[in-house]
Amino acid sequence: MISCGRLIQLAILLALSTGSTSEGQLGGILQATTYLSGLSGGSWVVGSLYVQNFTTVESIIYGSNAFLGSLWQLDDSIIEGPNDLSVTRYYRELYQDVQAYTFSSIANDTEFAAARAPMPLIVAIERTTGQLQIASNSTIMEFNPWEMGSFDPELAAFAPLKYVGSAFQNGTIGRNGDCVAGADNAGFVMGTSASLFNQAFLQIQKADNVPEFLLKAINNTLADIGDENRDIANWPNPFYKYNPKNNSNADSTILTLVDGGEDLQNVPFHPLLVSERQVDVIFAIDGSADTKTHWPNGTSLRQ
Repeated sequence: MISCGRLIQLAILLALSTGSTSEGQLGGILQATTYLSGLSGGSWVVGSLYVQNFTTVESIIYGSNAFLGSLWQLDDSIIEGPNDLSVTRYYRELYQDVQAYTFSSIANDTEFAAARAPMPLIVAIERTTGQLQIASNSTIMEFNPWEMGSFDPELAAFAPLKYVGSAFQNGTIGRNGDCVAGADNAGFVMGTSASLFNQAFLQIQKADNVPEFLLKAINNTLADIGDENRDIANWPNPFYKYNPKNNSNADSTILTLVDGGEDLQNVPFHPLLVSERQVDVIFAIDGSADTKTHWPNGTSLRQ
């Protein structure tokens, strides 16, 4: 099993990467694993591989095919924009060109369906609305191609990810209720795991040699984001009215989730330590910047 943090580090474990299977290299380990977990920036790594049908890392970074090569277009200024781009045209082309890939659709991808790719697991964590700090007993949420939910005893339940936008109540959809698909946009799943605005608010005061006017401007912007609850990812709560004795969110129709590493567990071991998954070995890639020189120091391993 692999817990990952960085795309380029993952490339050395992927047999499809150039030179990874030569003598002394590690290529093929990724294909041999059962699970691949990611959180925070690591969720972008996992998501980038799977929304492109488990492609090579080189093709993601360098855009070696027509589709990926069109992702980065740096000819026009992002401040000024093209002269001939009207608002109407912008939204029309946005609607036509952006593919609404869902995380649950990974289950139908060629490589994954043929069992030639490990099961992706993305991790987020619950954060109470209006709070900056993460409570020590916050529920850790997992997303996989079939389900979202948690093994934590406070919830200990999962819901079908494809239909998570439906009006669940006590674990079921009413007889006359609709099954709503599409809430699990792949970008939203990845963004949920990497929603770190409150940490910016907490850390900005520690910055050295930053002009006072700039600190004030940043603080005001972050405060506005926090006041409007735009610093959290709001998910429909499929566990509404479910197990109210233990489920702290049983009375809320919304789940408020943020960056999976905010409890300092920057390496996503949590979903791999579930006994039912019978994981024997974990390869961990720690991309944390714990020290002043931005190297990991093992903090995430001790949490």
